[in-house]
Amino acid sequence: MKKPIKSEVQFSLSAGVVSLQEVSDHLSLFGDTTYDTYLTRLIVVASTFASNFIGESLESSTIVDYYNGWDARLELSKRYADSSPTPSVTYYDTLNAVKTLSTTPIVDGSGEKVALVYTAAPSEALSTQITNPITVTYSTSDLNTADSQAVKQATLMIISDLFHDRADKIEGSRSKAHITAERLLAPYRRNWV
Repeated sequence: MKKPIKSEVQFSLSAGVVSLQEVSDHLSLFGDTTYDTYLTRLIVVASTFASNFIGESLESSTIVDYYNGWDARLELSKRYADSSPTPSVTYYDTLNAVKTLSTTPIVDGSGEKVALVYTAAPSEALSTQITNPITVTYSTSDLNTADSQAVKQATLMIISDLFHDRADKIEGSRSKAHITAERLLAPYRRNWV
C-alpha cells in the first residue's frame, strides 16, 4: 500500500454550516436585512465554536494527496465523503505532461484508512523530474446529512443566543442555549487519544 508523501487541504469559501437565510428564518427577522453584516460574523463565530467543540472541520474540503509511485492500493490521507464523485487521479508522464488515469479505482473504506484499490497496479510511466508525480484529488466531509441537522440546530442556537444577548455577561455564567447546543454537538465530538 502506498501512503501519500504530502497532502494539501483546500477549504471551501463558504462562511459556515448555516446560511444567512437560515439564520434570518430562525430569528424570525422576516426579510429585515438590517443585521445581515452582524449575522454573517455570528455565523462564522458559531461555526468555528461548533467545529472546535467537535474537533473536526464541519465543511466539505478538497484534499490533494501526492504519491511518488504506483501501487495497487493508494491510501488517502483524510476521510473520504461517500457522496462525492470518485477521486480524480492524475500523473506526470515522462514528457512532464499532466495525464488523467483512465482506470477507475474502487474506493475501499473497510479498513482503518480509505484507499483507492486497482485490480492491478497502474503501469503508466512516470516523470523522473518531478518528486511526487501522482496526485489524487477528492472531497472530504466529516458529517453525514443526519448528523449535520443536529450540528446546524446547535449552530443556530449559538447564533440566536449571541444575537439576543449582546450585553456583557457575568463571568462564569452560561446560557441554556449554549448548554443545549453543546449537548447536541457532544455525540460528534472527536475523542483524542
